[in-house]
Amino acid sequence: MKVLVALKAAGLSMPELVIDNGAGLSRDTRISARSLGRLLLAAAGSPFRSEFEASLSIAGLDGTTRRRFRRDAMAGRMHLKTGTLNGVTAIAGFVRSESGREYAVVAITNRSPPRTAPGSTPSRHCCAGCTGADQRFAGTTSAAISGC
Repeated sequence: MKVLVALKAAGLSMPELVIDNGAGLSRDTRISARSLGRLLLAAAGSPFRSEFEASLSIAGLDGTTRRRFRRDAMAGRMHLKTGTLNGVTAIAGFVRSESGREYAVVAITNRSPPRTAPGSTPSRHCCAGCTGADQRFAGTTSAAISGC
């Protein structure tokens, strides 16, 4: 599989990764939050970062996050991808804190209550929590992955 070869070439080992189809709309597709966070950090350092980031919705402004975070102080400062299957919600992407520091964030919730959507309480706290993240994560690089 070309994806696995490319990940290995980039030094990204993800033994738990299972890709059943490219859309991710399969119960068999698997990735851990940690691996997804590492993938986002690699994308942030890629020459194609701007194209990748442009493919993510801007929280509070467009795409799947247009109605989420709309009244939040972080609106417009988060580029996020959302995902929902029965019992699973996820949100991942990049957040720019009030100080301008950027973070990769990933929140995956299994066995979510019915009608729980990305941007609801758990993922909202994960993304909006980056407001004070500079103080909590000062001096560390691995903290760019927030496992709220």
